[in-house]
Amino acid sequence: MRRIAILIYSPLALMLLLTGCMTTRTVEPLAYYTLNPQISVEPGQETSATLGIRPLMSARPYNLAMAFQRDDHVLSYRAYDQWAEQPSAVLTRAIRDSLLASNRFADVGLATEMSRPDYLLTGEVLKFHEQISADQNTAELAVRIEIRKARDVELLLAETFQRIVPISASTGDATAYNTREAFAVAMNSAIEELAVELGARIAELTIEVD
Repeated sequence: MRRIAILIYSPLALMLLLTGCMTTRTVEPLAYYTLNPQISVEPGQETSATLGIRPLMSARPYNLAMAFQRDDHVLSYRAYDQWAEQPSAVLTRAIRDSLLASNRFADVGLATEMSRPDYLLTGEVLKFHEQISADQNTAELAVRIEIRKARDVELLLAETFQRIVPISASTGDATAYNTREAFAVAMNSAIEELAVELGARIAELTIEVD
């Protein structure tokens, strides 16, 4: 009886196996979104001081995955949408461009590539996500910036810069693609605004060279 059962079920199992192998699976490709902020800052009073930047750290949730948060404070990630570059790398470059444009420092570069800069900038990306709300979706960005003298660790600046930019996208027939694209455009604007705010703040500071 056992042998008969095996003979009966074996063709059925083979048919199901072949059916599974012949079924075409549709895999949705990843979409990569670029950020290219254009930095324009009013120049301030020039000094001979130099500033070295250490690449920004990033809070654990923020990496290549495109993050979003609803009003319930639960942070989630888009399954098929990613940034083309680490947000912390984009922000480090934007901050460097802002400080160069501010004209307050004779030289601004990565600290590892400079010989004993007068000041050091460190920071951390605290927010870099889409806030989903019933009223208005927004791109939310927050970065902690600290600038101190390299030799005696005297603190020149310690502030958290935040930007919230509304996302402009139709909600009726918007596809997932153009909705994410609108988020990327809004985040790009948030980075530009933050860089301008930082540049203006730097222009107010008294920068000394030992």
